[in-house]
Amino acid sequence: MVNLKKSLCGTEMSTELTELLNRSGIEPSNLIGPVSDCVSSNLVARTVMSVMYKGALQMGCFAHSIDHVGEHFLLPLEHQFTEVMVGMMSRNFEAADVWQSLVGRAFPTASDTRWWSRWELIAHVWQHWYVVLFFFF
Repeated sequence: MVNLKKSLCGTEMSTELTELLNRSGIEPSNLIGPVSDCVSSNLVARTVMSVMYKGALQMGCFAHSIDHVGEHFLLPLEHQFTEVMVGMMSRNFEAADVWQSLVGRAFPTASDTRWWSRWELIAHVWQHWYVVLFFFF
């Protein structure tokens, strides 16, 4: 694991990764392939690195692939309900406090970059479904 002080563009990322692999003693022929999501800087880094690591496979992140499977399920009521709950909990501090007092913990936060955050929200509501009706009435 490497912690960086700033975000890197694709070419900077490929340089950092190549240096890390060199310091770790990983020969280009031993690299099976980088795994990343499809953020443009990651794609640039993978393309730049493919010159040096010719045999490496280009693999997408399995977790992100699984996450996107759900986008093909049409659940308009679930989506609408989740959006209302997220909006209410993130904008109305009184409602968030009432929810926390009933459930014993804060409502999870939504994130566009954490692929599992939507699942966390839905799971949290289902785990505390007995509170939902009481909360709204």
